[in-house]
Amino acid sequence: MSATECVCTWETVGDAISHVYTSACINRHSACSDVITMTVGDTAFGDLLAFGTSHAVSIAKLIKPHSRDKEFSTYTGFRIMGSLLGHTAPINSVRWIRSADLAGESGPYLLLASADSKSQVKIWGCTLDSLLNMPWSVRGGNWFPLIEVLVPGSEIPNAVDGSVLWRSTSDECGVVNLDLVADTSIHVWHFILHESQTTEDGPVILCHSATQPLSYIAISRRPSMCLCLRSFCWLVSATQVIHFVIVGLDTGVTEIWTECILPFQSEHVADDGDCTRFVRSARLTGHTDWVRCLDLCRDSSTTTLSLFLATGGQDNVIRLWHIFDTTQVPDKVTLKVCDLQLPLSLDPAQYTLSIASESVLSSHENWVTGLAWAPRTRAVSFPPLLLSSSMDQSMIVWAPPDDKVRLWLERTRVGNSGVTGLSFLDCFWLPSDGSTIFGHNFQGSLSSWHYSDRDGLWSPGFPVCGHHGPVMDLAWSTFRSAANISASPFHLLFTVGSDQTVRAHAPLRLESGNNSASDCPSGISELSDHLWHEIARPQVHGYDMNAIASLSAISYVSAGDEKVARVFTATRSFVDACRQTLKLDDYPIGDNLLSVESATCSLAERAVQPTLGLSNQVSVPSSVDLMDDTVTDSTTVGVITHSDNGVASSCSAPLPTEDRLHCATLWPEVKKLYGHPYEVYCLAAHPNHMLVASACVATKQIHASIILWNGLADWSIHQRLVHHQLTVTQMAWSHDGQHLLAVSRDRTWSVWSPGQVNQQLPTYTLTAFPAKGQSHTRIIWTGAWCPDDRYFLTGSRDKCLLVWSAPQKRAPAELVAVSCCPLNVRKVFPDGVTALDVCQCSNVNPAVVSYLVAIGLESGTLILLILYSSVLMEPVDLRWSAVLLLPPPWCHVPGKQVRRVAFEPTTFGLTDTTLTPVHLATGATDGVARVFLIDRERLSACLLTL
Repeated sequence: MSATECVCTWETVGDAISHVYTSACINRHSACSDVITMTVGDTAFGDLLAFGTSHAVSIAKLIKPHSRDKEFSTYTGFRIMGSLLGHTAPINSVRWIRSADLAGESGPYLLLASADSKSQVKIWGCTLDSLLNMPWSVRGGNWFPLIEVLVPGSEIPNAVDGSVLWRSTSDECGVVNLDLVADTSIHVWHFILHESQTTEDGPVILCHSATQPLSYIAISRRPSMCLCLRSFCWLVSATQVIHFVIVGLDTGVTEIWTECILPFQSEHVADDGDCTRFVRSARLTGHTDWVRCLDLCRDSSTTTLSLFLATGGQDNVIRLWHIFDTTQVPDKVTLKVCDLQLPLSLDPAQYTLSIASESVLSSHENWVTGLAWAPRTRAVSFPPLLLSSSMDQSMIVWAPPDDKVRLWLERTRVGNSGVTGLSFLDCFWLPSDGSTIFGHNFQGSLSSWHYSDRDGLWSPGFPVCGHHGPVMDLAWSTFRSAANISASPFHLLFTVGSDQTVRAHAPLRLESGNNSASDCPSGISELSDHLWHEIARPQVHGYDMNAIASLSAISYVSAGDEKVARVFTATRSFVDACRQTLKLDDYPIGDNLLSVESATCSLAERAVQPTLGLSNQVSVPSSVDLMDDTVTDSTTVGVITHSDNGVASSCSAPLPTEDRLHCATLWPEVKKLYGHPYEVYCLAAHPNHMLVASACVATKQIHASIILWNGLADWSIHQRLVHHQLTVTQMAWSHDGQHLLAVSRDRTWSVWSPGQVNQQLPTYTLTAFPAKGQSHTRIIWTGAWCPDDRYFLTGSRDKCLLVWSAPQKRAPAELVAVSCCPLNVRKVFPDGVTALDVCQCSNVNPAVVSYLVAIGLESGTLILLILYSSVLMEPVDLRWSAVLLLPPPWCHVPGKQVRRVAFEPTTFGLTDTTLTPVHLATGATDGVARVFLIDRERLSACLLTL
């Protein structure tokens, strides 16, 4: 794109595009997620979740369906709004920076700290009004980078924390204390904040006063590794604050460091290595292995300092410590471990703090990885409930002593029993109600349980989950009948990733009433009455997945990093779930080859994967299973089953929970496709016939052939198409099924058309290829057909997008290969074009034919533009509209290649002047898959009028 090219601004488009779904997982680090409640005064306006996803920080908002959705009224979950981009390495730690004053307001801004594996630490700011008042389609908030620092010595951060002291009586509006542990050091920064206006009409944003921090302190703990961190500020007086930093070490020791700070002081600390202001106040021993996690809670009902500290270690033990004022709690003097050595600037006679060992909790059978005290909203007494997570695949809610029992007791245990690989790395409470707990498991998913006072049960909620590896390919479920396409506005979205899984996503239809804003679920606007979720994990493979192609609404073919492609069909329980749980009664199961009744009856009830196998097999129900199918059905909507510890079975959840997604929503494998000498790289399914094209990694022409598989003859090899010299990177069938487009690493493309008909399927002949010197100069990554199949587009690493005319239809005897030149409508982009797709665009002017083109770049950028021409002009004069760059929070991580973009299947006739909104799915190597809803009428009106 040139500097003079017309680029459409996001304000011009308005809400023509809405972001409806993001599938993402949490990075595999214990301190990589945190949640906070948005409050104004004493009123709470919902919860925000922040977590690290690859190189980005994802922001999600809590949603709660209304009570009229009886099946979902007790289930809560988070919906991702957008991402904060700026890190250049995977995120290790994320933490909200909370107000240091427990009784004070949170301020007009939200602050968030994040640290990555390349020693970069960022503090992000956002105005609270932008999160509360902006429409949902763009409700990512007005986020801006506030502070950026590098950890000296290239040390890798393990945990970050901080606090902010707000002040509204001067030009300086706050002081931020940023604390971080990295490798063998503790790092502390202090920054002064103030408000500024970048332009005369621009918004007022927060910034810090200087390029250098107010002060910086580094404390070396070599050779001990600093693993976890919590910090807080104790407001001793209006002019004096004690800053506490609590650190867990790999020696089993927990250290408490303190410093006395004067808020809004103007002098800087010149020596970065000066740590004399910090005092090691206490050294707590007891753990026999690494201290992996810790958390603290303060009693806000007293003016003196009283807090409980919980530490968890790899010795499977939780230790509780009570920090208190000796003069206020004299009965615990005999239980104290030590006195805190406070900074010398404090009067020791006035402030005497001691630490007592409160209890030792031993119930986990593996490492304790996360600890979280219940929020004050649920705590009727002090100390509150304690939540712990462990690598033993469980989380425990601990109850404090009461008048009857003077012991800490295990109240509830939740988790994933009998499932491998779902150990928990962290946990937290929902701060707004204190009745919902969340667990971050080893695969990156966030599981939740909600406690109901009515029935006294913990019920599973909506999980937040996604690929914990690059998304390599995606495909919408297809139908071989145009009637079926128009009958159902919903299509399943399949995604495959290098995490060796295939995932199915679908919209959950919610009760929308009269579609007013008040009738929509909390957190959902009137733009949509559907909530997207992952509903199945049909394939959990032993190889990284490379490609997928949908055969019908109930079957697909996929290929991993192996020489074999595999065909799968849905289970009967999955079909029932689509019709019942997802409320998709009109979702078509059959097609023109198989009736609905035949398709449903021929499906297996469920599938299992052998312990040492890669092929999902049909599970034959035993006599016990037949008597109690509520437990064995993979996605059954049944009566809540009660357990001994007051936890509802995950089988009763209306949507499958993470443990069931991992092992109980598999689809059976029906056929293996052998024929390629190397790993299968790409797949494409014919729109009308049971015909699949596949290609593998190749360095010679003999290996670069395309194989056509005949699904009507037990998936035998129908034909081999030999032309390319290197790997075929992508294939695409035309919408009418008359042509097959293949693009290759050898910088050429080929188009194949049907020749002689062999029984039910035709054989294909090469009919077009690029003229020498007229094609791309680098590898061609992607290609796609226009909806009317008159043109096709190709994108390459040479940053160019070329448009070509489709071959003319000829009789089979007249088919000859013709060299082609691109049309004079070349489009150049800042980075290589790695993904593209085309759909019909609404015709504002009936005399103009237009196509909406979605493009993904090698840099992670997503672009929309329109290719249009006048149908009255001969020859046809194709032109490009203005370019629309999707906003950064909706794009993928910079430097992470967009692997695939795909519009959902629609009718492709060009007779209608009004079209319904269409979904666009994108997937990239950052592990994120996104779905957008595009109003083609409004978007074309914006782009074509510029």
